[in-house]
Parts: sequence; structure tokens; C-alpha cells
Amino acid sequence: MRKIVMFTLVVLVGISACSRREAPLLPNEKGTITLKFSRLPSSGEGELRSANAHKISCGLAAIDSAVVRVYHPGSTGSLDAVKGVPVSNQSDSIVVSIAATPGIGKKVTVELFEQQRMIYFGVDENVNVFLGQETHASIDAFWFGLVGFGTDATYLLEGEVFNLFWRRVPAATAYYLQESTTEDFSNVVYDVALTDTMITLTRNGGPHYFRVAPINPHTTGTFSPTLLVYVYGSPTITSVFPGSAARGEAILIRGTSLDYPGNYIEIGDVACVVLVDGPEEVVAVVPPTAYTGDLIVYGPLNPSGYVAPARFVVQLIAYITGLDLTTALDYQSMIQASGSRVRESGVKIVPYTSLETSDMSSFVLAIVGTDTGDDASWAGGVPERLDALRYSGAQIIGLGLGGNSYFREAGLFIGQTERKDDIDRWVFVNDWSDPIYNSIMQTPGNLLELYTFDVFRLSVYMDLATWPAGVIPHAKSSAGSNYHPLISENEGDLANPLENFLWGFAANPKNLTGDGRTCFMNVVELLFNASSKVVVPPGLTETGSLTSIRR
Repeated sequence: MRKIVMFTLVVLVGISACSRREAPLLPNEKGTITLKFSRLPSSGEGELRSANAHKISCGLAAIDSAVVRVYHPGSTGSLDAVKGVPVSNQSDSIVVSIAATPGIGKKVTVELFEQQRMIYFGVDENVNVFLGQETHASIDAFWFGLVGFGTDATYLLEGEVFNLFWRRVPAATAYYLQESTTEDFSNVVYDVALTDTMITLTRNGGPHYFRVAPINPHTTGTFSPTLLVYVYGSPTITSVFPGSAARGEAILIRGTSLDYPGNYIEIGDVACVVLVDGPEEVVAVVPPTAYTGDLIVYGPLNPSGYVAPARFVVQLIAYITGLDLTTALDYQSMIQASGSRVRESGVKIVPYTSLETSDMSSFVLAIVGTDTGDDASWAGGVPERLDALRYSGAQIIGLGLGGNSYFREAGLFIGQTERKDDIDRWVFVNDWSDPIYNSIMQTPGNLLELYTFDVFRLSVYMDLATWPAGVIPHAKSSAGSNYHPLISENEGDLANPLENFLWGFAANPKNLTGDGRTCFMNVVELLFNASSKVVVPPGLTETGSLTSIRR
């Protein structure tokens, strides 16, 4: 901790020649003013008192230079002499001797600096300099900054008048007021020099940051702490981060006038729950029934609402991945490009290592990547990861070996190990009226090319004569085969057979043919729309609102 000191400034006035007081003053004769700068211990940490009980505090190490100025007597007060010296924090006292012309009622000022910025200022307006005698004068050094800066209205509406005010500062001839739209004053929009200690203003909506510094002909003092005056106008939204999130996740909304009483925010006509509200930042939760749509702030100042610059994407589909992030991103791009087929839903990539800490119940559909498991285990064999997805209520599409592994761990028939693994690009269509083949032209021999070249293909064995209830084969590996690379299974609701779907191929979706992409997106759309989570629960009339205490 810095040592706290009191600055005692003693001016010694003398002569530089052995002349008598009555002797006539010669043009080149000078008197001498000596300033003694002393380090004295304070009576208490953090608070100092000079001779007139004015409070000052400073660490001596912070002061690195001092300047003494002497002015001629009279109303003009022209400068007679000036001298500056460095200040060492090792010195107990510093003596500054300055040659000055003798005279009655001279003004002497003392300025103490830190890195070329004046911190303290002292003045004596009546110092007499005589030939033939020494005169003592004491100068108190005051902090050259504002000790008070305030306003009568921190939060107000557009058009309302407010006042800024501050206390007078000794040695200040004026005050420099600055206004900025940013707290760091990187965007100063208004500055003015004032002789008064108050100004009356009105401002448009948004944040307004103010600060004031005392000035005199020689220097600008320390700026006051920043004062925020927030003016409420029509609410606006400038950004939302992130721009895509799952139901139940928090998002940060930035704008202006967001927390005005009565404001509320909606995503696609569903109200958000607000966790933290402020005039420029709001933390809100994506509603549990939200879909991709406009994010709008409504309120008494703008009943028609203000729409955010970009539509907010609600992630209703999860892609569970292992290490193959490239394939995950390509599936994400393909599905999100499908637009209205899945209500413009976003796809959230979820590493299987984070499943146990993720709320998977917010997703309508989950796609299990082929890189998430093998014949030994799924998701590293951690039961909590399986449970997080198994009991999420999401429809499931399993890809390749990882999908088969998940279904096996979940106890489903389509997860059995009695299967055939090979390299191929074709399937044999069982029934062209199957909705997974919508918009695909029937081909001779019922063969459908799904990929542009041969890729890994996993086909589950199922004897059609004894096929289990709830299991539907959608395509065979070849005519007459009992092995099925496209096969689905429900878990009790026979009216909704598309609950779990094994897409036995394992390849990057960029390698799909046009028909293959259509077929896969048909599966995605069918499972998505089969979910009960797609339907907005009836009777949801709560609009919600932002709550705020006006400050």
C-alpha cells in the first residue's frame, strides 16, 4: 500500500542582493521565492487534511513533478516567472527557488503532476515580494478534479428535461463537459466548455454517458467518474447471441429501451421468459413451444413491435456426433437448407460426450451419427448418455454402425447384431407408395441409387414371415433378401410407426444422389412431423413480460 502523505507548501520570499528595503528598485534586481515541498505523515489512512481542513489524499509516489508560477500584481495578472522541477518519491522535502520581480499582492500558484496530468493545484493571491526582507506564505494544494457530479434524473423518457450539476473546483475557470454514446468515450458526440456548474439537457432514446473536468488557462484537470443517463424511446433490437439455440436455452438480446415497464419479447408469437433485464441487454429463455421465426420486442412505447435484424432459428433437431465433425456440419447444412419441411428448424451438433449434461428433451428429432458407437458399446458405454437420449422423447434416426449400436443399447429390434455389412449404393424398394419415396420417380427393377458411389451399408436381418410388431422394412439390400438397410420401429404406438428409423448407410451427405437426398429428407420430415412436440399445446395464452424497476 502506498504511504499516504500531506502536502505542506511553504513559500519563502527573499532577496538575491544585500540591499536595504528603502533602496530604490533597480530594473534587473530580483527577489527569490522558495517553495518547500514536504512529506508529512497523515493522521489516518485514506484521509488527509491541510491547514484549512480541506480533505486531500494521494500517494507521494504518484506525484512526479511540480510547477510554480508567479504573476505580477494587478487585474491583468501577467506571468512574471515559472519553474518546474521533478519530484522524487525518495525525498522528504523539495525546495524550489524561483527568481521573481519584487511587488505587492503577487499571485503564486503550485501545480502537482502525475504523468503530465495535474492532480493538485494551490494558489495564494496575496504574496508580497520585498527587497531586503523574507516573507513566508502557506499554500494549500487542492485536488484539481470534481468532488461531486450528479443528475436529477438517471432514467427518463424522450423529451423529458434533466439537469447535470457539479461542485465548483478551486482554481477552475471553466468546466469541460463531454458526452459519449459509449462508456469508454470512444465516440464523443458532444463537448462544451461551461463557466456554470449546471446544464439543462434533453436527449433522444438510448444511453448517454457524461463526464466533467475542471479547466483553467494552464491545464485540464481530472475527469469525473462517468455518469449514465438513460433515455427511453421506442425499443429496438440490434443483435441476438447466439442467433440459433434450442428450446429452454438462454440467449442475450442487445438493443435499446428493452426493460421499459410493460415490454415483452416474443419468438414466433411465443413469449420468452426473461431471466435478466436491462435497458440495453436482456437475457431471455427460448420458449418451450417456440419455432424459428421473428424475434420481436413489444411495449407501451412501441405497441406495433420492433423486429430483430435476423430471424431467430430454434434448434429442434440434434445431431449426435463422435469425432467426425465434418459429416455433422454437412448434415446440419443439408437439413437447415430444407426450410419449411422441418419448420425452418436449426440443427444443434451435440458431442456424445456432453449428452449427460445436455437437456435433450427440447429436441423434436435426434440423428445419431455412425461415429457414436460400434458392436462393443455406444457413446463410450456411459449409461447416463444413453438415458439422456433414450428418455428425451425425441424421434430418432440412427445412421450406420452408430445408429445400430444405439438401438441395440435401447433394446430395440433394429439394433440387433444379426445383420449384413457390405459396400453398396443401392436399395431395393419394397413399396413405392411408402411416403419415404415421395417425389421420387419409380425405377425399373425397384432399384434406387442413394449414393453416387459405393459406401458402407449395414442391413438388419428380418424374416418377413415372422417380422415383429411395430417393425417396418422400407427397403431391402436386394430383391428377395431378408436384410434391410432402411427399417423403422415404433415402441407401442402402432398408429405412429415412425419413431425410430435405421438408415444403415454411413457416408457424408454430400455423396447422396438427388433421389438419395430426397429420400433421406422425407424420412427426416416424416419423423419430425410425427412427434407430439411439433404441436403447440392448446390453451397456451401466457404472453409474458419483461419486468423492470425504473431507476
